[in-house]
Amino acid sequence: MSLNQLDAFLAHAAADAALAARVHNSESPLEIGEFLALARSAGFAVEEDDVFAAQLRAEEIGRAHV
Repeated sequence: MSLNQLDAFLAHAAADAALAARVHNSESPLEIGEFLALARSAGFAVEEDDVFAAQLRAEEIGRAHV
C-alpha cells in the first residue's frame, strides 16, 4: 500500500489536461477498477486500499479543520 504512489499519480494527472479530465469528470465518475487501470498504465503502483486510505485521510483532515 502506498499513498505516495496515489499522491504522485494525482499530481501527474493534474499536470496532464486529458488525464485530469478523465480522473475528475463529475458527470461520469470512474469506477475504482478504471481509476486503478489509469494509474497503473501511467506507471504508478496504486491499489484499491490506497484509494480507501486516501479517503480516510481526507475525512480526518476535514474533521480536524472543523
